[in-house]
Amino acid sequence: MNGFLQQILSEKQEQIEKKKIRSPIQQLQEMLKKVPPARNFTEAITRKDRFNIIGEIKRASPSAGIIRTIYEAGKLAKELSDAGVAAISVLTEEKHFHGDLFHLIRVYDNVSVPILRKDFVIDEYQILEARAYFADAVLLIAELLTQEQLSSFVSSCKTIGITPLVELHNESEIDKVLKANPDIIGINNRNLDDFTVNINTTLKIKKQLPEGKIIVAESGIKTKYDIFKLKEAGINAALIGETLMRSENIKSKMIELSV
Repeated sequence: MNGFLQQILSEKQEQIEKKKIRSPIQQLQEMLKKVPPARNFTEAITRKDRFNIIGEIKRASPSAGIIRTIYEAGKLAKELSDAGVAAISVLTEEKHFHGDLFHLIRVYDNVSVPILRKDFVIDEYQILEARAYFADAVLLIAELLTQEQLSSFVSSCKTIGITPLVELHNESEIDKVLKANPDIIGINNRNLDDFTVNINTTLKIKKQLPEGKIIVAESGIKTKYDIFKLKEAGINAALIGETLMRSENIKSKMIELSV
């Protein structure tokens, strides 16, 4: 794990400990009792009549800097939903991606499609938090977690009714992910050591995964040809952020990407 990720994890751990004091886990559990049932993320990203796109709203990233200067989470989510995305990914990491947990609520208030919380999840507290703030799915990054943590977090997600999307970045993480037995596996085309992107990472790793797993391609998907390659390889969905966020007309960009 590189120094940047180590820094993020250290910051995240400190932030979580402070949150646990302000909003104890018992408070989140009470909030969960009042949250309506989660929307079906799995069903949304596996429709057969289209190639399923998870549109991501994010204002910035460490590799790209500021991506979208005018950033209203609810409005952007509605634009994505109206343009036909299957689900919406919401960055909630604050320091490096300029996200916010409350963006989940703003998105929920504006769309009916399922919502994925995307963050650096290293504590079960964040999973409860995601569901309490109306997320229907949560990203779990295999590299950040031990085998025991990953398996436990996948189980916890299923217990509280939130869908885990387990992300891997290279072939060395395949066994770890499969042992956790998630239904949905995300393959991130971005190398976390140097931030380079290669869409062929998805195509290569997909061949080594068992049949029956739902596969989501992540990062570096920019053109109709990229989508075509993923569809031909049997990928169920693609998570697209920067390409859509940089577009002046999200609906036109979605039409351009459709295959």
